[in-house]
Amino acid sequence: MDYLKEFENKILLVDGMLIETGGKFGEFGLQDYINSCLEIANKYFESTNDKNVLLKIVNSLINEYNNDILWKYYDYEMSFLNALKLHIRQL
Repeated sequence: MDYLKEFENKILLVDGMLIETGGKFGEFGLQDYINSCLEIANKYFESTNDKNVLLKIVNSLINEYNNDILWKYYDYEMSFLNALKLHIRQL
């Protein structure tokens, strides 16, 4: 399995889950979701010993959302992405 693609796809699903739940996912499901994303990141890191690509994916999305601060769930999205970034740096 392509861990990078799985990692990126999982991150991109957050928007839909926030929209579908009216933001409730950000209040109650985000931490578990972060953990499941980190499981994929750990698998990738264990097989490649490289976290730079993971950080590039997260950073590119952070940069994308920085330009969209009026998005209704911006705070949840940025909290999610910054938490991922912090944990990946600690791998």
